[in-house]
Amino acid sequence: MKFGDLYARVVSSKRKSDLSSEEMGRFKWAVEAAVKTAIKAKALNRSSDGLIAVLSDEGEPIGNIDGKPAKKGRTKKPAAG
Repeated sequence: MKFGDLYARVVSSKRKSDLSSEEMGRFKWAVEAAVKTAIKAKALNRSSDGLIAVLSDEGEPIGNIDGKPAKKGRTKKPAAG
């Protein structure tokens, strides 16, 4: 997800939408700092196009990070009997 979307979700979940513009600026800075720290700790990954994804224990992004629909695997049709 893009940082703007992530930030909007954090503001909504923490019920911070009623902060003054000065306090909102501080809050945004804190969210940015937390994201940067999580990226350094390898809990989050930022791709080259700016999308942020949560990493699994193996260091791989969890879910679809490129914003494209996931490809469905091909399934074999049952043999006619």
